[in-house]
Amino acid sequence: MIKEFTIEGVENAVKCFDNLKVELLNPRESLNKSARFMREEALRNFPAEGGVFGESWPPLKSATIRRKEKEGYGNQPMMVRTGELFRSFFVNISKDRAEVYNPVSYAIEHQKGNSIKNLPRRVLLKLAIRQIQGITNIFSNWVSNSVVKSFSG
Repeated sequence: MIKEFTIEGVENAVKCFDNLKVELLNPRESLNKSARFMREEALRNFPAEGGVFGESWPPLKSATIRRKEKEGYGNQPMMVRTGELFRSFFVNISKDRAEVYNPVSYAIEHQKGNSIKNLPRRVLLKLAIRQIQGITNIFSNWVSNSVVKSFSG
């Protein structure tokens, strides 16, 4: 009959779990990668005319096309005149949060649509299936790498 046994390596295991705790309490790198991914998705959405988020933009009305041509923007793609809306996607990262935003005053009108101005909804940024999968992959890789890093020495 065994009356006594010793488990070796407990202190080392505790140290590894402590290291993992420290790693997982600092998601800044994965938040930054996720935010940059979403910003890139927003930029890719312009030439795709909404297709990146699965919501194709309605075509321009003929009156809008004529007005764009008259103002000298006829050869510009949809939703691009000055380029300000396209250039104005920014990323803000804090300790536990990532934000991708566009401060241009009329961005929200395009995002939601505006029935008063007869402006159809043209989604600029959205968490659709592809984006959720991309962010999930970023965080899954981060957790996996954190476990390996914490337990490998």
